[in-house]
Amino acid sequence: IIKLPEEYRNNTYVQISFGTWDDVVKDEPKRYSNALKAGDIPHVLTEYSSGHSDGVYDPGFYVFAMNAFKTVE
Repeated sequence: IIKLPEEYRNNTYVQISFGTWDDVVKDEPKRYSNALKAGDIPHVLTEYSSGHSDGVYDPGFYVFAMNAFKTVE
């Protein structure tokens, strides 16, 4: 279980991006996601049809840039 201090709960963006055929991190992104869910931490988990970096970095960075800098009201 991953815990997040209450003061960061509404102003922290957590994103996990990984490739379907990722032979480097394998199932770790899903394990992290499950630990975040268990700690009730909102996050984005996105799987791309690719390997470790090919096809993950560009769309993953785009999703990050579009979401990480939103103003929370």
